[in-house]
Amino acid sequence: MLELIGVTKKYGEVAAVQSCTLTVNTGEFVTLLGPSGSGKSTLLSLIAGFTPLTEGTMLLDGRDISRVSAAERGIGVVFQNYALFPHMTIFENVAYGLHRRRWTTDRIRQRVEEMLELIGLPQIAKRRPDQLSGGQQQRVALARALAFQPSLLLMDEPLGALDREIRDQMQQEIRRIHREARPSVVYVTHNREEAFALSDRVAILESGQVRAYDTAHTLYTRPANRFVASFFGAHQLFPAKAKARDGALEVSALDTTARMTAPGTPDGDVLLAIGARDIMPANGAASGLSVPVRIDDVVYMGDTTRLICRHGPSSTRIISEVDSHLAQGLSIGSDTVLDVRLERAALVAA
Repeated sequence: MLELIGVTKKYGEVAAVQSCTLTVNTGEFVTLLGPSGSGKSTLLSLIAGFTPLTEGTMLLDGRDISRVSAAERGIGVVFQNYALFPHMTIFENVAYGLHRRRWTTDRIRQRVEEMLELIGLPQIAKRRPDQLSGGQQQRVALARALAFQPSLLLMDEPLGALDREIRDQMQQEIRRIHREARPSVVYVTHNREEAFALSDRVAILESGQVRAYDTAHTLYTRPANRFVASFFGAHQLFPAKAKARDGALEVSALDTTARMTAPGTPDGDVLLAIGARDIMPANGAASGLSVPVRIDDVVYMGDTTRLICRHGPSSTRIISEVDSHLAQGLSIGSDTVLDVRLERAALVAA
């Protein structure tokens, strides 16, 4: 229902967004994810119509909106700072866009009541924004954006100002509201955990370009490139050599060799991408690469413990994160062997 074709925004000679092409299906929740300055908020502003395109085409339900004003696009927007009107009641805030669209009084009242029920706050209609918590204000902003039943909802880092506990609760609320109302959503964040929790698909941006676009599971388990592996997967990257042998791959890394399955991976120099949770202290026979290390630090994190280790003459840094009971007896300065498990590792171009 949304299609971007070669969308570009330049400021002078600098391209904030460059040749962006992607689609959003009806009812789909798509997240734009990337570090600061990657172009994700600029891209959202282009879709909303707040910023004019330099090049490219945008189609909404088949209609070319590339040069259409923001007001005429009929898109709902939720901002990070909520943008509620402080002098209005919550009822009036949610009803604001409906009045501008000339809905009847009875229809407005019914719709506002429906939206306050949807966000789980039917009792706050007569309050003002300064009488609500941050999480409640965010839900009201979401209700206002959804009230006029837009085909597309844009959300620009809406949870960035909330503390962790409220942010986790709001993620659950956003998931529930999306399941019930089924708008198509384009959501901007720099938080990888939010992308995992909310998205049907994730577009990863770097330097104004979409570097990968797929489900969170695919991006994590089969990263398309080095940037995706390190930024989205939070993988550690180790130089490796891969060689096809007897229907599998023989992988050499960290001064040892093991076999793994990685369809479509070419022979030669690659990078082994693997998460800290897939590197474990070896207990008995290793299932992957068996790597001797010295422990430089042990960081207790509650349910898990992080082991910061170094391997070999080059002192290659390796981080292992394990269930805390598995780290008992391991101490700073001691030697151990890590099992780098390859069943969840990926190989990307060097």
